Amino acid sequence: MTASAKRQEGAVRRPRLDGVEFDDLSTGAQLREIALGLFADHGIQATSIRMVAAAAGVSPGAILHYYPSKKALESAVREEVLRRVFHRAQAVSPSDAPLEALANRFRAYAEVVQSQPALARYMRRVFIEGGEESVELFRTLVEALGAEHSARVAAGRAREFEDPEVGIALYFHLVSAQVLIGPLLEAVVGLNLEDPEDVARLNRALMDLLSRALFSQ
Repeated sequence: MTASAKRQEGAVRRPRLDGVEFDDLSTGAQLREIALGLFADHGIQATSIRMVAAAAGVSPGAILHYYPSKKALESAVREEVLRRVFHRAQAVSPSDAPLEALANRFRAYAEVVQSQPALARYMRRVFIEGGEESVELFRTLVEALGAEHSARVAAGRAREFEDPEVGIALYFHLVSAQVLIGPLLEAVVGLNLEDPEDVARLNRALMDLLSRALFSQ
């Protein structure tokens, strides 16, 4: 990788979840990381193969050697984002008590926001843009959360939704709030999601919302 790619340090030279540094990745993985940073900052639709190549200091043909099309590059980035998110979600077990499970999930997402901000920016950007990548990312995340919730229901740790498909989609947005609307929470509510006390405050509010009925009969 050239010096031009190394100048991308702020965007792509971040430790991965398994502790591997950018310089230790394969060339294909380095290109994927650079694309992730660009997708997060500019959006998938606005990011071209030429932009990725320029950021990496290589020719567009070098990108296409590893990823035959932009769609292939998009898919590789999405799969890596999902891998990292699911890696964090391993901290949550269906056998955990509900409030403990919620606290573990919020803590896992807080770690994603704090240690890998490009992932949170990528997810926000993809969901705003819409399109196939948005649908696939949303479907995969919601299905995984649905499977986890079903296991919790089977274990007697939670109740089933009256409308499972809609319910789990809305539930996903609640438990992912700090990833999906983090900047808005900081701007409007005044939270600092890099401050553990503010993260704990957000988590308490979400647990209150999810664990108690909002309206009286």
